[in-house]
Amino acid sequence: MMLRLGAVVVATGLLAAPASGEVLIGITPSLTGALATSGEGEKQTLEQAVADLNAKGGVLGEKLRTVVVDDQCDADAAVLAARKLVAEHVAAVFGHLCSSAAVPASDIYEAAGIPMFATWSVDPRLTERGLRFVFRLAGRSDQEGALVAELLAVRYGDKPIAVIHDAQMASVGLSGYVRTELRRRGLMEVLDAELRQDQVEFGDLIAHLRESRAVALFCACFSQQAGLLVRQVWESGLKIATVTGNGASEDTFWILAGADVAQATLIPQLPDWTRAHMPELTALIVRFQKDGVDTTNLTYQAYAGVQAWAQAAERAKSTHGTDVAPILHEQRFDTVIGSIGFSEKGDIVGPVQWVWNRWRDGVIWEVSTEPLLRGEIVEK
Repeated sequence: MMLRLGAVVVATGLLAAPASGEVLIGITPSLTGALATSGEGEKQTLEQAVADLNAKGGVLGEKLRTVVVDDQCDADAAVLAARKLVAEHVAAVFGHLCSSAAVPASDIYEAAGIPMFATWSVDPRLTERGLRFVFRLAGRSDQEGALVAELLAVRYGDKPIAVIHDAQMASVGLSGYVRTELRRRGLMEVLDAELRQDQVEFGDLIAHLRESRAVALFCACFSQQAGLLVRQVWESGLKIATVTGNGASEDTFWILAGADVAQATLIPQLPDWTRAHMPELTALIVRFQKDGVDTTNLTYQAYAGVQAWAQAAERAKSTHGTDVAPILHEQRFDTVIGSIGFSEKGDIVGPVQWVWNRWRDGVIWEVSTEPLLRGEIVEK
């Protein structure tokens, strides 16, 4: 794969120690590739979080400056990005939304003693390796897999279920957790398939789906392939119940699947904090909207992560990772999404759990779990 890292670091003083009186913050969104829309929203969120801290005097009296590197949602590019940020002497890193990028990059930050906050990585391996400087701001795919399996088991019992995944690390892991949870409930998928990378035509797979007589399809796939797949399934006349993983939550899925198909598809996602009437978050959203920013693609747990790091640094009276990391593991922090902390492993503790969503009118809406288990759609 050709890596495009020649001009992705956008900060003055490339590969130089930070100037006296400023603290560098690394940001690693996926600005190119399948998750570019989410990556741009993440970048805007994190830059606003840093700007807001600077407006209040910075951290420990020092202003913050962001260093932005595109990790392309790619393992090799993420490792190169991590090495660049370590060479820049950043105090903390926020981003690497793809598990395939976050997991290998985390080793670089761990060795350098730099706290890394993975904004959307769901792979349990990120925090299951005993690392001290790695923190997760999203849910875990083993918990997501249990949510999916519960729905499939309750709604469809011992009827045939198909499990499909794309080649992304997070998708492979999620589909494995769903299979494990189904088997724990005494069920087993009738079709188990992996999509080829960049596959866009699914005629053979649809034929196998038809032969299997599956009544439900779970696709652990990112938005583009998930949208193309479920649209082609429906266009073939095989209108079976469809559930995807959280990777299909970009509006690319809605566009490619079509309104009717997307609305009939269930998607696990983190809570929509914007509907929780949190005053600080509401004020933040209003400020974004005044600036003409599309708030549907922002990553509010990333903003909360910056707040948590800043509070930990103030309490430690230091921005050095070796001083800040213990406090992050041990204490709680007030953020735009409520009070959060981090477990000994580095997983987020607080109002972060998987909930069910569906698309309607181009927007994801949360639906209540209990009615859904009975076959009813009740939007929150």
